[in-house]
Amino acid sequence: MMKIIVLFILSLFGWRGIYIPVMDVYFCNSKTDCIHEQGHQLDYSIGSPSQSDEFKDIADNYFPEVLENTTCIIDNESCRYAEAYAIFWECTGGNINNMPTEFKKFYTENTEQQAILSVAQTVNNLSLPTKLPDGMAGAYFPHNGGIVCFDKQACLHEIGHKIDYEEKNLFSATEEWAEIVEYYREEIYIPTEDSDKIENRIYDFPGIGDNPCKDILGMCWGGYTELYASILEHSISEPENMPEYFRKYYNWERIWELQKDYIND
Repeated sequence: MMKIIVLFILSLFGWRGIYIPVMDVYFCNSKTDCIHEQGHQLDYSIGSPSQSDEFKDIADNYFPEVLENTTCIIDNESCRYAEAYAIFWECTGGNINNMPTEFKKFYTENTEQQAILSVAQTVNNLSLPTKLPDGMAGAYFPHNGGIVCFDKQACLHEIGHKIDYEEKNLFSATEEWAEIVEYYREEIYIPTEDSDKIENRIYDFPGIGDNPCKDILGMCWGGYTELYASILEHSISEPENMPEYFRKYYNWERIWELQKDYIND
């Protein structure tokens, strides 16, 4: 849905793409447009060399016509040079070796490596963030099926969301799943002294029953969908670690396959 909304906005205003620094993510309509937005991403990630006097002087001397024909949402000098920086990167096809020597210092080998990584992370013309807000260790993006995660548990949690969304049509949001969970909590659950045991985590899960949701980044986190992913997370992807009652609701072969893609043990 996010991709559809953003691409609609791009089409409405005639924009080729957009880079969102706070998320370190860009949206684009074609490979060329994606390379252009990578240029903005690279510029931002290494301290905005497009705003240096040296870059401006070289750009003025080499490609004055680019600056003259560049349009910006905010028509000012800073925006024009930032656009010029991205246009120069676009013209190289994302390859620093295709760039005039005088410009290479503003696009280091490191930035080329970042661009290669960015290309690898671009799925359906939507890049995945290379960072997440503080307090988040992982995220699943249903509009393109991508996962960003930074530790094993977070990866397993997001794999749980991916399985739920793609293979079970968001089973966790159905009344059937809610009834399954409530039956377990009311009829099967036996409390133990270890609060970290998965059984206790299920019973005490935020947003389930009378349990209040958990505040994460100002959002109310919890509920049946998050529980589905959390049960997998705390099983450490091993069926024997999960209450037998829940095991049949997870595609273990697919989980193990995805684990190879996202987790390096």
